[in-house]
Amino acid sequence: MGDKAYQVDLSSYLVQLQTGRTEFTFGHINHGRQRHLINFFGSRGLMVKTEVVSRIDVSFAAMNANNIVGWDNFVGLSKRDNRIYSGTLGLEVFKTRPGTTRLEASVMDGRLLPFSSFNQGNVVDAEESRGYGFRLQASHPSQRIRFEGGFARSKFTNPDDPFLSQGAELVPVQETSRNARYADLGIGVLQN
Repeated sequence: MGDKAYQVDLSSYLVQLQTGRTEFTFGHINHGRQRHLINFFGSRGLMVKTEVVSRIDVSFAAMNANNIVGWDNFVGLSKRDNRIYSGTLGLEVFKTRPGTTRLEASVMDGRLLPFSSFNQGNVVDAEESRGYGFRLQASHPSQRIRFEGGFARSKFTNPDDPFLSQGAELVPVQETSRNARYADLGIGVLQN
């Protein structure tokens, strides 16, 4: 923008509102705890978290697919084809011992237009991805033994991008679906 560039720009902001068991957040947010699907992805957007009933919580986020700065896309959702939607349903298994066993189911649907993020220059192309995942966290009440495991399935599509090919014939990328699994076990041998 040269001389027309803003003298003061917006790099990051966060607004949180809470009423009862429901929290509304907009600005620069992070969402997702499914490591092979969406893991603390951060960008501008909106998020709602609530405890539906005792032991069951749900969260939903709509975010820009790129990191952005500036005033012109204040909420981060101005481009419909450049968003990531994600949701998580969580269950604390034991009411008397919250935090010892938790199950989560997550979904994600995202579309990325070929834009470079702020302060980044690279060759990019359009992408689409969607998937679901499950996660289990468990620990002994003393926290001496901890377990986390998960499963995710995602489908990746790389749609034709005329800006990338610029008239040349490219080999089309095949739509791909894959599974991922993980398990972590932690044991505290010495404690206190």
